[in-house]
Amino acid sequence: MTKNSSIESLIEECRKLYDKKGISVFLYKNFDKTLYFKLYQKGFKIPDILHKLGIENEFREFKLNNARWTWPKIIAAVKPIVERHNFLPPAAWFQANKFGHIVGAIYVQGKTWDDLRKEFNSYENSSFIVSRNGMRWRSHPEASLSNFLYTRGIEHERGKRYPDSYSEQTGQTYGYYDLHFTDNQKRTIDLEIWGEKPNGHGQDHYEYKKN
Repeated sequence: MTKNSSIESLIEECRKLYDKKGISVFLYKNFDKTLYFKLYQKGFKIPDILHKLGIENEFREFKLNNARWTWPKIIAAVKPIVERHNFLPPAAWFQANKFGHIVGAIYVQGKTWDDLRKEFNSYENSSFIVSRNGMRWRSHPEASLSNFLYTRGIEHERGKRYPDSYSEQTGQTYGYYDLHFTDNQKRTIDLEIWGEKPNGHGQDHYEYKKN
């Protein structure tokens, strides 16, 4: 691999992070530190990546507005879009139509896209799986476990964000538990479901995250 192709692959990795998590991923505190070090070794810093991806203005606007974003303000900004489309478009639509700063603000607020769906009761293009008690889950294993707990009268809820120590240890922006349930001593148990098949997608990173 040539030097230029190596840089291009790193830039493409940045592009994928942007597509997945929005403009807030380029805040230094959120940026993948392993990726940052690789870029730094090639003489690239975050402003250089923003320029390469053509999102300098979006990032500038995001930083200017970030301090003023609140959850009610996000709802107010999204409401006209929902009314115009008659449903909540996916996050990718917001990013493609110069509303990526809204996507970033949602995650900075500690919220998820599903929280936004709940606000507008909009699940038209959702891939969530519904369990018997009406809760929505990110996968069939999570929905199956919810059904298992529900039929036994065990209280449970959707997973919340990992503690800040997760970001400090891994360099990842954030992560979510799969589920929390209440045991017979009224303790809340945080639960993660691990199920990646051998030699599956991202196996090395998945194993690192498990550890």
